[in-house]
Amino acid sequence: MAQSTFAGPVRSLAGFINAGYKATVSLTANTTITVAAHAGRTLLCNDADGVFTLPSIVVTEPADKTDPGQLCNLGAQFTFVVVTAARDIDI
Repeated sequence: MAQSTFAGPVRSLAGFINAGYKATVSLTANTTITVAAHAGRTLLCNDADGVFTLPSIVVTEPADKTDPGQLCNLGAQFTFVVVTAARDIDI
């Protein structure tokens, strides 16, 4: 399925299911997180002392609020799941 963009609110009365091959991303040491590759996915941390750099927050209001290529990433969410015995993870 192609990427879909909505300009208004989206509501689900039964919840959203994040599943499938690209629903998770395995992270290795020293990974720079990006909105395009990581936002909305479950990030599996497989490194006991990894360093994961979050993207800068961009709050610039776009001229066209319906443009799917806009740079504003305010509200992007990242879910980390540590799947190893972590000693020193830096996010």
